[in-house]
Amino acid sequence: MEQSFAEVRGSMLEYTQSYQIDLPEMLNMLKKLGFERFEFGKDLADLSMGQKRKITLARSLCERANLYIWDEPLNYLDVMTRQQIQELILTVKPTMIIVDHDRDFIQSIKASQYIKLV
Repeated sequence: MEQSFAEVRGSMLEYTQSYQIDLPEMLNMLKKLGFERFEFGKDLADLSMGQKRKITLARSLCERANLYIWDEPLNYLDVMTRQQIQELILTVKPTMIIVDHDRDFIQSIKASQYIKLV
């Protein structure tokens, strides 16, 4: 997962099309991350860093992969969103390598048999 958000711009439709992601799936994933419906119509470049982080996390989970590698996915996110990401990971159960300094987050998701901790 990239640390820069320069590519997060344009409309949600344009963004999902550029990554060949299903728009309804992306919107559903964003709703699970607490993204408000009225924000779906905004230019993505105008969103906060936390909102852009949610978009990149949702996009990552919408892209089918055998292994997800997330480097510090919690940057720019509030406590509520961190809990939503934790719940989403435990629900989706992707095979992941996560690099993060938040020990509580790592401990909370390591219960999943699909998540490998390094």
